[in-house]
Amino acid sequence: MVGIGCLVLAGFAATGCQKKPVAPGGAGMQPMPVQTVAVTLSPVPQSSEYVATIKSRRSATIQSQVEGKLTQIRVSSGDRVKAGQLLMEVDPQHQVATVDSQRATERQKKALYDYNVSRARPAAQTL
Repeated sequence: MVGIGCLVLAGFAATGCQKKPVAPGGAGMQPMPVQTVAVTLSPVPQSSEYVATIKSRRSATIQSQVEGKLTQIRVSSGDRVKAGQLLMEVDPQHQVATVDSQRATERQKKALYDYNVSRARPAAQTL
């Protein structure tokens, strides 16, 4: 068995070492023409330009507590702010109109209440 294995191995070695004939006339792969350049010493630029977006590590969303139009913004993006610092001003006309409307509704309901109470007293006295 060992003898047959050695014989097969010798056969592979003998056939693998033979040169294969090359077909004449360019049937195989042709070498690609290349251009060479001599290496020269030249300076390398010290800076590069990149396109990027910078985002801060910490940010906050600013939102007013009341509804209305902003009349003035007192800070810019990137400014440092302190607690209690005025950041923006909201046009007070909307809030003033809302308060006036609520006060008018309150006066109307109080007047209706007073009217109903004054009418109820004489009716109660007649019973």
